Amino acid sequence: MIHISLMVLTLLQKVNLTGQVELFKKVKEIWREHIQNDIEVRRRLQKAVYFISIGAQDYINYEAPYRRILDSTLEDKVVNNISDAIKNLYDLGAWRFVVQNVAQLGTIPLVRQIFDDRSQELLSRRAEAHNVDIACCGNSTYRGQACGSLDYEFCVCGNKTEYLFFDGTHHTDAGNKVLAKFMWNNKPGLVSPYGVKNFFPSTTAIETLFTEAAALG
Repeated sequence: MIHISLMVLTLLQKVNLTGQVELFKKVKEIWREHIQNDIEVRRRLQKAVYFISIGAQDYINYEAPYRRILDSTLEDKVVNNISDAIKNLYDLGAWRFVVQNVAQLGTIPLVRQIFDDRSQELLSRRAEAHNVDIACCGNSTYRGQACGSLDYEFCVCGNKTEYLFFDGTHHTDAGNKVLAKFMWNNKPGLVSPYGVKNFFPSTTAIETLFTEAAALG
């Protein structure tokens, strides 16, 4: 799984997309040393499914109120970085990819809380080019910030299963369950050209895991 940010704009000390690909390369080398069988390593890499969900933070950081430099090529930079990473992963032996589009950024709690209406609209347009209002945990109108903070007061909802977002940017388990089902079953109009289920010859074990996870809540 590849997540966090491409970091086209490096604001925080996190592992960017390029760094994650480099870590993947190191994992491959560790496997080669441990397994001592290049054919088996290649089989494992080709059999795995690689889920990539990335890019939203780049748009949010870029459009933040403290940034005012215009860059009409931002979408191209983000998409090209993702494309380059996928090509590099493919060259390393990865074959099966699931790439999640950037969501409608203007609707997530963090964006609604810190941006004005015009900026929210711009972020949504950027997300479209790349491709429920309130959070359970946080403070202020949309609970978009400060969840778990030691410096600010925040509140937590009574029943997180009734919310799409847990905090300002992350979905609840209930929200992720809906998204996972869409991706698994190739929801028309939302997933193409294949559902995740198509990557697995036998779905019995995977479907059992879904059932057990649902039972745990």
